[in-house]
Amino acid sequence: MRTEEKAMLQSFFVPSVALVIMYLVKLTEWLFDLNFSSFGIHPLHVDGLPGILLSTFIHADWQHLAANSVPLLVLGAALYHFYKSLATKIAVMIILITGLWVW
Repeated sequence: MRTEEKAMLQSFFVPSVALVIMYLVKLTEWLFDLNFSSFGIHPLHVDGLPGILLSTFIHADWQHLAANSVPLLVLGAALYHFYKSLATKIAVMIILITGLWVW
């Protein structure tokens, strides 16, 4: 396998792990008839602060999760391919900043 092909495949690793976690969260909700929306962001309420981090992994329904899957894989892989050294810092900043804006 050529170096470029290997680098491209490796760039999908972190976005794929994040997506697997999201599907496991949704599957857990579905299997055990749970609703994790209480762990989401509750704007301007202290009890909503954990949602800044957790809301990334919570989706309203399977269609919502499916609609986010391809963009997460494609854009996440692009981020990790082109900005390998900064990608994790950028991903964390995106989660934190957007979560704080919503809160």
